[in-house]
Amino acid sequence: MTSLANPLPLAAKAASSGINYSNNQEDIKSLTAGALDPYVVERDSYEQNRRYEINNGVVPLTAFPEFAEDEEDKKKAP
Repeated sequence: MTSLANPLPLAAKAASSGINYSNNQEDIKSLTAGALDPYVVERDSYEQNRRYEINNGVVPLTAFPEFAEDEEDKKKAP
Protein backbone atom coordinates (compact mmCIF):
# COMPACT_ATOMS: atom_id res chain seq x y z
CA MET A 1 0.00 0.00 0.00
CA THR A 2 1.53 3.26 -1.09
CA SER A 3 0.44 6.65 0.11
CA LEU A 4 1.53 10.03 -1.08
CA ALA A 5 1.99 12.94 1.26
CA ASN A 6 -0.06 16.01 0.57
CA PRO A 7 2.36 18.91 -0.04
CA LEU A 8 -0.30 21.64 0.27
CA PRO A 9 -0.02 22.18 4.06
CA LEU A 10 3.76 22.47 3.77
CA ALA A 11 3.47 24.89 0.84
CA ALA A 12 0.94 27.00 2.76
CA LYS A 13 3.25 27.11 5.80
CA ALA A 14 6.20 28.16 3.61
CA ALA A 15 4.14 30.88 1.93
CA SER A 16 2.89 32.15 5.29
CA SER A 17 6.45 32.24 6.66
CA GLY A 18 7.64 34.15 3.59
CA ILE A 19 4.87 36.71 3.98
CA ASN A 20 5.64 37.11 7.70
CA TYR A 21 9.31 37.61 6.91
CA SER A 22 8.59 40.28 4.30
CA ASN A 23 6.12 42.05 6.61
CA ASN A 24 8.73 42.27 9.36
CA GLN A 25 11.64 43.61 7.30
CA GLU A 26 11.73 46.94 9.17
CA ASP A 27 11.96 45.16 12.53
CA ILE A 28 14.66 42.84 11.24
CA LYS A 29 16.67 45.74 9.83
CA SER A 30 16.45 47.62 13.14
CA LEU A 31 17.66 44.52 15.00
CA THR A 32 20.63 43.98 12.71
CA ALA A 33 21.56 47.66 12.17
CA GLY A 34 24.32 47.80 14.79
CA ALA A 35 25.26 44.14 14.74
CA LEU A 36 28.74 42.96 13.86
CA ASP A 37 27.23 39.88 12.24
CA PRO A 38 23.60 40.34 11.15
CA TYR A 39 23.26 36.62 10.37
CA VAL A 40 23.95 35.69 14.00
CA VAL A 41 21.32 38.16 15.21
CA GLU A 42 18.68 36.79 12.82
CA ARG A 43 19.60 33.19 13.64
CA ASP A 44 19.41 33.76 17.41
CA SER A 45 16.11 35.61 17.06
CA TYR A 46 14.68 32.74 15.04
CA GLU A 47 15.88 30.17 17.59
CA GLN A 48 14.38 32.14 20.49
CA ASN A 49 11.05 32.46 18.66
CA ARG A 50 11.06 28.77 17.76
CA ARG A 51 11.66 27.76 21.39
CA TYR A 52 8.80 30.08 22.40
CA GLU A 53 6.48 28.40 19.87
CA ILE A 54 7.53 24.88 20.88
CA ASN A 55 6.87 25.66 24.57
CA ASN A 56 3.41 27.12 23.76
CA GLY A 57 4.37 30.60 24.90
CA VAL A 58 6.00 29.54 28.16
CA VAL A 59 9.45 31.03 28.55
CA PRO A 60 11.64 28.66 30.60
CA LEU A 61 14.07 30.23 33.02
CA THR A 62 17.67 29.80 32.02
CA ALA A 63 20.29 28.88 34.55
CA PHE A 64 23.06 31.42 34.88
CA PRO A 65 26.61 30.19 35.40
CA GLU A 66 28.09 30.54 38.85
CA PHE A 67 31.50 32.12 39.06
CA ALA A 68 34.08 31.35 41.68
CA GLU A 69 34.82 34.24 43.97
CA ASP A 70 38.29 35.72 44.02
CA GLU A 71 40.13 35.97 47.32
CA GLU A 72 40.16 39.78 46.90
CA ASP A 73 36.37 39.84 46.51
CA LYS A 74 35.97 37.82 49.70
CA LYS A 75 38.14 40.33 51.59
CA LYS A 76 36.12 43.31 50.29
CA ALA A 77 32.74 41.77 51.18
CA PRO A 78 31.29 42.93 54.53
